[in-house]
Amino acid sequence: MSKRNIISLIISILFVLTIRFRPIWERNPGGLWTALFFLLIAILFFWLITLIIIEIVYLIKHRKTLKIKLFIPIVVMIVLLFDGMYNPFKIDLNKLYGNVIFRACYEGTQN
Repeated sequence: MSKRNIISLIISILFVLTIRFRPIWERNPGGLWTALFFLLIAILFFWLITLIIIEIVYLIKHRKTLKIKLFIPIVVMIVLLFDGMYNPFKIDLNKLYGNVIFRACYEGTQN
């Protein structure tokens, strides 16, 4: 595999896994970590869109010598991007872990 294929595969898989494991990381670390995970999802999303645009430009530049191997990174990225955004396989970890219930209470003394 080429370096382009490996980078596109890693970024795409990280994007999908971060979204899929949201019920786990949403309930365990909590606090500031939740905001950082959403920031990670946004960064991976924009990085993935940028890589898709770069791959399209690469395909346009090498249109005279098109081979199936040149289409592998862009197909992988697009399929995993749509899987992360629309969930066509209906993978839902909320059913396994249950819905997140936020409970607030006051702990301390009242004067």
